[in-house]
Amino acid sequence: MAGLLSSCATTGIGAKDSSGPKRVVMISIDGLRPEFYLSDRFVTPNLHALVRDGVSATGVRPVAPSQTYPNHATLLTGVLPREHGIESNRIFSTKAAPDSDLWHWFAADVHALTLWQSAKNAGRKVAILRWPSTVGANVDWSIPEIFGTPGIDLHRDFKIATSMADPVFMTQALNHLGRAQIDTIADLDDLAASTAQMLLQTDNPDFMLVHLIQADMVQHLTGRDSQQTKDAIEAVDRLVGQIRNALNSEFPTDIIIVGDHGFADYDNVVHPNKLFADRAWLLTKDGRITDWSVVADAEGPQALIYVKKTTPLAAVKNLLLANARLHYTVLDGAALKQLGLYPLAAFAIIANKGYTIAQDTIAPSLVTHEPALRGQHGYDSDMPEMSTGFLAAGPGIAKGRSLGAIDILAIAPTVAALLQIPLPAAKNEPLNLK
Repeated sequence: MAGLLSSCATTGIGAKDSSGPKRVVMISIDGLRPEFYLSDRFVTPNLHALVRDGVSATGVRPVAPSQTYPNHATLLTGVLPREHGIESNRIFSTKAAPDSDLWHWFAADVHALTLWQSAKNAGRKVAILRWPSTVGANVDWSIPEIFGTPGIDLHRDFKIATSMADPVFMTQALNHLGRAQIDTIADLDDLAASTAQMLLQTDNPDFMLVHLIQADMVQHLTGRDSQQTKDAIEAVDRLVGQIRNALNSEFPTDIIIVGDHGFADYDNVVHPNKLFADRAWLLTKDGRITDWSVVADAEGPQALIYVKKTTPLAAVKNLLLANARLHYTVLDGAALKQLGLYPLAAFAIIANKGYTIAQDTIAPSLVTHEPALRGQHGYDSDMPEMSTGFLAAGPGIAKGRSLGAIDILAIAPTVAALLQIPLPAAKNEPLNLK
């Protein structure tokens, strides 16, 4: 599990580059894979144009865990999850475990200096459009990414997000989009891209963050290479083109395309809580956990195992190892301590390729089989399928040059250098984009 036990770390920076533009639009394509812009299997003319017009990476290694919120925080800070504090998407609650639907939505959850904070400190105008862990950010324009519980209800979730945004700005954004309601995940991307266009045409922020999510959602539901995935990335590509076309030539601007993780297909599901329920280490009612001494809190192919003092750790470890087979790998407390993550968890299990993990307790067996391929991320960061992407184009950036494989830790200091703002805690030096 080398990807979970190490991450590239060099020197911090206080970036100031005397050349290049001072405006940056950074677009995150959730679930971006390098082949989306390097392979002709995907019809993405705007991403392919950025390869020709700028620099591109053959792959980007995410931080562990290869989940959305930890990696988006690293994209903003240039530091590891143990330093910025976003170690997972969701917040574990001992009372609700493992049914908590609280996520790291808020800017206050990030415990390291971010690009948007450094830009604001420098007097720059900043826009954030649905970027993870930025609710409540003190910026000039914002559309929050936040949703209710339980599950996904787009109408409910959009009402929550709207209630936490500036009402005048949200009215302007919806008017520009030409609709008053969000009905699909694709509508959320349309709103983010439309609002980006509006701001570029009217206010021209110095730094803009945009998060597009439909490619991630579709890959989860249908797998890496389904027709639906191809359709989704084609739709995202059109939005990237629309944003790029809205750039104001009077204000030279770099456009940066980033991702947070890749995707791997699976058709097998591991249910570790069934092991614990069978031993009465957790109790359930109507399929929900009512009490526990051992519980698995799963996010994708990773589950953290929490153990109360009443249950011997050795017994839990032996049970996990006895059932691991080819399904998953077990990390004990010593391995987690070396990672600097999850101090409350006794163990973690990471699913092997072809498997994911669920936290339900009513499965008929430890491992069940899915009737169709689905997609997942959160595996070992060194798994090739977890690699994500990076593209950059603009004045002063080389054209048609490959950066090879890079680390996601290098992206934030690179953006800081383009904006000429400090990010002293960043682990890596800026990339050479010339």
